[in-house]
Amino acid sequence: MRNVCDTNVLVAALVADDLVLATAATAKAHCILTGDDDLLVLKRFAGIAILSPRAFVDATDRDAGS
Repeated sequence: MRNVCDTNVLVAALVADDLVLATAATAKAHCILTGDDDLLVLKRFAGIAILSPRAFVDATDRDAGS
């Protein structure tokens, strides 16, 4: 099997993800809300939680109930 991968797509995704992570770290954010699967698999970065919008809402609802 022979495959051709467009590395521009991969590089663009990684650069964009790095920008989000760097911005969150610089801002000392508590969490990153994202739908990006590449970020979501990390779960945490530099002590910052990485959550889907649904997980964030669930966590907020859970915290509000306590």
